[in-house]
Amino acid sequence: LTGSRVVVKTKLADGEEAYAVVPDQASAIFEKALRDDLVFSETKTLNVLNSARVSGIGGEVTRVTQVLGVRVIGARATDEKYEGICKIRGEKEALETVTAIRVGRIYGCTLELGQTTGPASMEVILGEKFVDQF
Repeated sequence: LTGSRVVVKTKLADGEEAYAVVPDQASAIFEKALRDDLVFSETKTLNVLNSARVSGIGGEVTRVTQVLGVRVIGARATDEKYEGICKIRGEKEALETVTAIRVGRIYGCTLELGQTTGPASMEVILGEKFVDQF
């Protein structure tokens, strides 16, 4: 990590040495390493729906899935009640993709056959237990 300048040695206020993350460099390095060309080539679209009522988690899921190669249309709160961790909803064709499988594995999502509430190929619904898990 020091060789790729993701972290640099720094001196703390108490005189101790430590390593500090260089955010821009870390993003550049990790995006290259985590991008999945199969997911990117499928060109599936995703909408992130937050039913957990916790601000910011939809944005975090959006960032992770975009690094993976998913085209995220948006993230928003939803009135839909879901007590689980997360689920991915979509038509059969969308749920059988590498995209759905990879995103589902990252977050432990169940798959739910059904129509999305918008124009996306599939949607991730973040449930009440998502915050406890992640």
